[in-house]
Amino acid sequence: MQHRLFVYGTLQQGQRYHAAYLGERCGEAGRIHGWALQQGPGYPYAVRAQATVYGEVYRIDARLLYRLDRLENHPHEYRRHRCWVSLDSGRRCFAWLYVSQCSHPQARIRGGRWPSNRRNRR
Repeated sequence: MQHRLFVYGTLQQGQRYHAAYLGERCGEAGRIHGWALQQGPGYPYAVRAQATVYGEVYRIDARLLYRLDRLENHPHEYRRHRCWVSLDSGRRCFAWLYVSQCSHPQARIRGGRWPSNRRNRR
């Protein structure tokens, strides 16, 4: 079974976990509305807010999804959530998103991109 996954942090292309989990895959740039990024210890996390988060969408299989569940410590540290993603191509799709279970407010990442100097590919 195929799934779509929206990534916004260390799983993005060029970031720490991309090669180990997503390999040579290229994601499609997109954004989700109704979420914001907050700064964690060396990585961001998404929380509900009136904002936009930018990232990448990947097609993955169920086996990889469950591997990522272990990486993200689902459902304890992060919980998988389904969301609508607006793709830069103009299409929309439904994708999984890992959402933080952290209840401690942290500094918001302005602009919805991590790292903050990153620009999504078009």
